[in-house]
This record gives sequence, structure tokens and C-alpha cells, in this order.
Amino acid sequence: GPTVVACHWDHAPSAQYIAKIYDGVDYPFMSEHESILDEMDCMSRADLEYAIEANAYMLIDKRVALGDPVVAPEYHGSWTFAVPTHRPEHPRWVRLILLERLDGDVMRDMISQGKLPDEEQRMAVLQKLVDIGAQLWWNCLLGLPGLKPGNVMICKDGSVKLIDFASATLYEYINFVAHPKHMANAKSSDKPTSPIQRCWPFPPIDSKEFAEDGPWRHWRPEVWITDKDLVAHWLIQTWAGSDQYELPDMAWPFKNGFPDELRPATRRLLEQMIRRKFILATGTPQETTCL
Repeated sequence: GPTVVACHWDHAPSAQYIAKIYDGVDYPFMSEHESILDEMDCMSRADLEYAIEANAYMLIDKRVALGDPVVAPEYHGSWTFAVPTHRPEHPRWVRLILLERLDGDVMRDMISQGKLPDEEQRMAVLQKLVDIGAQLWWNCLLGLPGLKPGNVMICKDGSVKLIDFASATLYEYINFVAHPKHMANAKSSDKPTSPIQRCWPFPPIDSKEFAEDGPWRHWRPEVWITDKDLVAHWLIQTWAGSDQYELPDMAWPFKNGFPDELRPATRRLLEQMIRRKFILATGTPQETTCL
């Protein structure tokens, strides 16, 4: 992968930055595990990661300039260098992006070193990550599949920042997955889909990251693996009253077939959310029980 180093400008030595250097010699000669990249050599893989990350940071910076929350280190530009080889007519092209240096700890290191905050703080971080993912997905058309603790930094000021976008999905540049805004039946809402609907079930049943032995196992509550009701309760309680998102469709709970599996307290939360959606959609209070 890319080499990450701290650096500074010669004319401003007190200001520190992070340089990510994408050099093909630092990548496996051939990809061994990602089917889409099976035929991609090390140089192409380095160029791909550079292109994805540089574009992701530029998209995020544009949205921050429009007033979106800051969710990543500030982007200071990119450069390409020609490194001489034994064949002068064929230099090796090396790419570099320059980023703000953050003051904080990478979540992966906090986990491996046993420096975990208490569960309340860990849940607050998970909530921020879900909100960040929804913001980037909707405003930047940028997806975060397979997000791992190594992609996340917990800053000293309490903020949560994403520091690695090499595996991000840039919907503007792909044609095999459509973003909801690009679909023919796209809704006219200016709000993203609620995390309640978009993340359900959370953690995903087939998610390797949130599995019992996955990289998030020490951060998420252990009981989430065996008690999905607790996850449902957290999702609904956290986002049912948020005006930041479009509430789930009223028929959504029944399409997913889970209400009967939930405890009464969670079902009541779900019912209150559906009532709120009905009132907002029709202006008429709903008298009947939904679930």
C-alpha cells in the first residue's frame, strides 16, 4: 500500500503535513484477493488507489466549502514524479497526495493496544461514523464499503475523521452500481435515507467486519452478535427523531419481516416512528396500531 510520512514545507517548517506516496514497488506484484483486481499489476493498483483517494478528498473538500461538517483531513493537493529506472525512456511514475496532519489516534491502534474508551464513548463514535457515511454517500456520491478501524482516527478534540479512502466507491465514475440519485425512479427528497433503513440490520448479518472475529469485535458491543433486538433498538432510538434524514417508508418494516422478532419496547419505538412518518406525509394523526 501507500507509504505514509510526516513532512513540512521548506518555507514553513513549523506546519506539519502527511504525505501519502503511491509507488507500485510498495504493492504486491499481482492482487491476491480482490476479484475485480485479479489482473491488475502493482503499478496499476498504486495508480488506482491514488486516483480514488485524490478524488475522494477533493469531493469532500468541495462539500466542506459548502458548509458540510469536516470528516477528513484537509486536502492540500497531489503531485506526480518521474523516478528514473534502468531504462531512461521508461521512468516509474510515483504519485503523492498531501494532507493535514491530525492530532489523534487511529482506532485500529487503540484496539490493538487495549486503549479502548468505555462503551458509551464507543457507541458515540459508531453513531458519528454512521452519520459520516450517510453524509458522504448522499452529498459526495461516495460509498465506504468495508470500513475498518484502520480507516478511522479519533482526534484529541473529540472529532472523528476518516483517513483512508483507497476502497471507496466513487459513483460518478462507475457504471456497474447506480447511486439512488441516478436511478430513473429517484425520489425528489433533498435528505438522505435514514440510517435505520439504510443500515438495517446493523451490523449486517453477512458483514465480515462486524462478525464475531472481525476487526470491529472489540469496539461494538459483544451482545450485538447474539441479540439483534438491541441493535434495532439502538438504530431506531438514535435516528427516529432526526430531521437530518428522510424517515423510512411506512411499508419498510413489513417488507423486512422483522417486527414479530422484536421486543415490545423496540416495536413501540418502531410504531412511533411510522406514525410520525404518516403524519408528516398526510398531515393526519394515525389512530390505529401499526404493528
